[in-house]
Amino acid sequence: MFFETKRPGVVILSETDSNRLILWLILYYYDYYRKHVFLSLGRHSAQLMRARIKEGRPSPEFPMCMRFSSLEERMKFYREEFDLRSVEEWTRIHPSIVFAVILGRYTHIFPREYARIAKHTVVIDDYGDLADLREYIMQYRPEGVYYDRNVYSEREICAICMKNDSDCWDCDNFRGQELAFDMDVENVECPLHGDLDQRMGRNDQMSFCEYDLFTLRENAVDLFDELKTEFKRMRVTYSGRGFHIHVFDDNAYKMSRKERGELADQIVKNFPIDEWVTEGESHLIRLPFSLNALVSRIVLPLEIKELDKFDSVTDRRCIPDFFNAAVTINRV
Repeated sequence: MFFETKRPGVVILSETDSNRLILWLILYYYDYYRKHVFLSLGRHSAQLMRARIKEGRPSPEFPMCMRFSSLEERMKFYREEFDLRSVEEWTRIHPSIVFAVILGRYTHIFPREYARIAKHTVVIDDYGDLADLREYIMQYRPEGVYYDRNVYSEREICAICMKNDSDCWDCDNFRGQELAFDMDVENVECPLHGDLDQRMGRNDQMSFCEYDLFTLRENAVDLFDELKTEFKRMRVTYSGRGFHIHVFDDNAYKMSRKERGELADQIVKNFPIDEWVTEGESHLIRLPFSLNALVSRIVLPLEIKELDKFDSVTDRRCIPDFFNAAVTINRV
């Protein structure tokens, strides 16, 4: 119980730690924001939300000032804000990197000409340079951009390879895989949205609130501290709906599938990770500095010392310019 009631209309807070009070306040204000969600939407995205409701698809509930990005907004971001220099610095450790995009698997927002592949993962391995990559992204206007954590000798070989992803580990072109820990909101047992099974039962794995983000942030700090006893070169990123921890140690790249699986089994006992990412089965991960169009947030690398105070709802570094402009117009 977060509070006790002695008689109707009177609420007396229990004498427990302050975290319960914080949680109660989060849920109280989140309920208010949920009832007024369209106040934080751009006009076009609000229409898209209403269309989802009309078609019988669940309308996801997000923290205040988070929403789907429209196609026009995605284009604007990648044309004007996408930081290619920072992307180059991040991906420098991968000599022949492969990228991928998902157009509209979750938002159902995609260019009509690509309706046939809207829910598929589209691999981009035939680009010339990062400027060329940007052109591909603006062509597709995807809801998410990813990079392949696998390290290849030559990506051109991958472009003509017909093998399954699971066969990469035995390929002569394969040089290892970046180790990563993926913590997303659906793995949190939320007092408002329930656990993963309950979310899936409602066909609503996308909804989340500030409590989920707060919980994941605390878990990311704790997991980073635990991992640094074993690894030295790590970075943490805010992914839009959670946090990723990337490990760049040479010995981590050389870990076998068996070793990764054992590590994932150990970590998942105490932390809300997607174990299939850590064990290597899923080798794509969100590209830092790209746009997570599910929530209109920029995927942002963070220093571990600032993580415990990071607030993705208000931190302007992860809020795209088009969103700030839309909110300003709506308030006028």
